[in-house]
Amino acid sequence: MFRRPSQKSEAESEPEVDFAVQNFLDEERQEARASFHRSIVRWGLAFVAIFAMAAMAFWWSGSAFRYSTARVQQRSRPTYEITGVITDSRTHKPIPWAEVSTDFQFGGAFFSTTADLDGQYTIETLAEPHDLVVKANGYQSARLHVGKQWFSWTPKGSERRDVALNPL
Repeated sequence: MFRRPSQKSEAESEPEVDFAVQNFLDEERQEARASFHRSIVRWGLAFVAIFAMAAMAFWWSGSAFRYSTARVQQRSRPTYEITGVITDSRTHKPIPWAEVSTDFQFGGAFFSTTADLDGQYTIETLAEPHDLVVKANGYQSARLHVGKQWFSWTPKGSERRDVALNPL
């Protein structure tokens, strides 16, 4: 049998799709179910977000309370580490055995350390803003402002501060 190229056999023809006629109520039910599922997901995510924020607020307030009571009772633990190298401002050579100490504006805990043979020092102190005083024989003392403004929120951390002392 001869066929024209534009003609298709019965097997090659597109199948007829039988669309079931939905009534208005079935469509409304399906739409309501989808809307309900979206609402459940949204409420679930909102609950998780609120719960996470509340847990973080309780954790932060507990940390701030412990920090404040330690300060009142004069039992502050050093939680902030400052490291650096002390050098001569002219020769840029390290200054061994220089003294590094804290100076708090309103008093409080006093921490100090001594630099090693290579002029390197590490001092554990409090995170609140304060000054470090660096002294060495034959040099002018230097003051460095260290610490964090938001120390009660995040009382732990570290920073590196190198110091160049001027000879007398």
